Amino acid sequence: MSTNDVVTALLALGAIAVSVVALVINAIAGRRAARSALTDLALKIGKEASVYRDIPNEDEGKFAKCQEIEVLVRQADYLVDQLHGRFPEAIGITLAQTLGLLSDYSWADQYWEMASRTKDEFFRAETVSYWGYDLWARGEFKRSRKKIEEAAGVLTAGSTNAHITRGEIYRTMGERDTELAPEWFAKARSEYEAIPPDDGRHGRCLGWLADSCHKAGLAAGAGGGPASEVTSTAVEGPAV
Repeated sequence: MSTNDVVTALLALGAIAVSVVALVINAIAGRRAARSALTDLALKIGKEASVYRDIPNEDEGKFAKCQEIEVLVRQADYLVDQLHGRFPEAIGITLAQTLGLLSDYSWADQYWEMASRTKDEFFRAETVSYWGYDLWARGEFKRSRKKIEEAAGVLTAGSTNAHITRGEIYRTMGERDTELAPEWFAKARSEYEAIPPDDGRHGRCLGWLADSCHKAGLAAGAGGGPASEVTSTAVEGPAV
């Protein structure tokens, strides 16, 4: 091979390398632009969803607003495809909650599923719990209860923060599920009592739980019993 052939080959390889680098840079820039656009779009969707929620059902403008939001979500859906499903879980939660508000539950679940893939176990536990609460609001009670147990099970550590997060998941569910409120509150109590007594959050969390139990006892009726009974079972423990 002559010197000219070697030089020509090196120039060709150099041109290929430059082209590859340019493609990589363009791809990275494209993802950044898509991520930025998706973030802005999610904020807009969240605001429009709040407006939609406040429109009375009998108002003719509610259907028009629903269609407007669906168009925005489809735009977001396109950007999600461009990002291959890699986006902050907060955006997935916004899209899932909005679709649930529009009664598009199948599509909402797709975003709940994507949002709950986050690697951070605390974020994952909270996201799955939000999914569970959303299922409860739809009326899917059995599935909601399973999802809440799944959310609490994400955290396997025995740290104080893990006890607080699990306790909050159970307590919040107890405020919704009046039938099983004493069971949810008992689980929350178990988590809160595992917080070191010298940690200020110990008494604060138990105080929140006492308030939740009292409210459930006043409003629940079936499944909760009188307020004093719920409180004694879920907060103070059985008499000895």
